[in-house]
Amino acid sequence: GRGVRIAHRAPPGRENRVTSLFRFFSWRYARRHPLRILLRTLAIALGVALFVSIDISNTSTEAAFLRTAERLKGGAHLQVTRGRTLAVDEAILARIDTMEGVQAAPILQLSTTLPNLKGEGDLFILGNDLRRESGFRRWESTDGTEVNPSIFALTDGVIIPRRFAEATGLKLGSPLRIDTPSGPRTVTVGAIVRDEGASAIFGGRVAAMDLKAAQRLFNRPGRIDRIDLIVRGEIETVRKRVQESLGPEYSVAPPPLRNSFLDEALGRIRALMGVSMIAILVAIFIIYNSVSISVVERLKEIGTLRAIGTTRRQIFTVILVEWLVVGLAGSACGIVIGTTLARGLIEMTAREVNQMMMIVEVGEITLLPRTLAGAIVLGTLTTLLAAFFPARSAMAISPVEMLRQGTYQFRTGS
Repeated sequence: GRGVRIAHRAPPGRENRVTSLFRFFSWRYARRHPLRILLRTLAIALGVALFVSIDISNTSTEAAFLRTAERLKGGAHLQVTRGRTLAVDEAILARIDTMEGVQAAPILQLSTTLPNLKGEGDLFILGNDLRRESGFRRWESTDGTEVNPSIFALTDGVIIPRRFAEATGLKLGSPLRIDTPSGPRTVTVGAIVRDEGASAIFGGRVAAMDLKAAQRLFNRPGRIDRIDLIVRGEIETVRKRVQESLGPEYSVAPPPLRNSFLDEALGRIRALMGVSMIAILVAIFIIYNSVSISVVERLKEIGTLRAIGTTRRQIFTVILVEWLVVGLAGSACGIVIGTTLARGLIEMTAREVNQMMMIVEVGEITLLPRTLAGAIVLGTLTTLLAAFFPARSAMAISPVEMLRQGTYQFRTGS
């Protein structure tokens, strides 16, 4: 007849042996020594926090600059500039106007302060020729109509965003005092526009005014910062044609997505990454010694578990899981702390970049998935790496030697 096939089952609880070991071996130790576990977690958190804060600061500042640059350029395909600090001679505008398929808009960018509104911070001044702005930037009144260039017929009229008007209580026709090289001067609110495009930069702290008025008020006669170009046809072909006409003194290129002042400040922030790596190395040293100490303190427990049948692999796995949990907790704490530190770094970076002129304002923190993933991987792998070698060294000792706790010595690297 047919033989009876008996299914061999694993001893009860074998599947949960590691879980039981974790509760008995690791969790009990953690409850006995909560301060040690906390300090080890904070050691990991510090290194991760520095990494996260530096990465967030760079990412958020660069993203804010790109948003500002995109809104400022509007529909421009190309920009004419002249070095990092040299002004563009307004006279070349007439030469560009004679070129077929090219529309030009001169721009003067300035920063000023408001003597009567100290709490509002700096104000970004955009001097332009509103008659040339069509296609570049939309200046749309809050009622949905285009701003009439005739507003500049007022005595030094300015356009301000709705957000700025609401924050300061300014209305159409209100006087606004601004600081200039020759002292405070009064301009008049000629239009209030929607918070869109160029009006939305720097939290709405922006005012557009007639180019001639801006040049007169800020002692910049005949000088502008750049000329924006809209071209018809192949952009590169037109770029070369404009470049040949203006000569090597000027640069004709697409609107830049970088800024030299910003690059210098971000470079100094990136240099702090070395401090983060030092903190990680210190954390590795602390964890290595912590694992060594925790194993020594539990030698008799490990020896007893080994003597009653627990395998080296199971105890080794429990030790690594124990420190994996510490690494995950440290990474999570590091992300929270790093996000808080990033706000201070961002403020410091923006203040440094905007010393000469308003270039960037970071209105929101950018925490990318890669930053989260990098922080978790950095924290957990660092912890596991630091725990691996002392744990492996302990597993090389026989149960009898472990029970003789006084004779045990780590065989580091074995």
